[in-house]
Amino acid sequence: MWVMGFDVVEFKYDAPLKQGEELRRIEGLGKVTSVAMGQSHAVAATADGMVWMWGSNLAGQFGNMSLKESSAPILVHEFR
Repeated sequence: MWVMGFDVVEFKYDAPLKQGEELRRIEGLGKVTSVAMGQSHAVAATADGMVWMWGSNLAGQFGNMSLKESSAPILVHEFR
């Protein structure tokens, strides 16, 4: 998956978001079937039934009982 725009790929809560014009590849995802973007986090669902999130988790967006952000996609749910 490729992204462009505000930098939720390398999100750091205490640093301003950078708006880039270059495409960047998100590594570690299979075939992405849908994507959703929050204010400072992203969600991707893959064809194999996995849901991945990255970016800010300040309000518990990931639903994993943590408030730690992630600059790389983490698996948050599996539909099988």
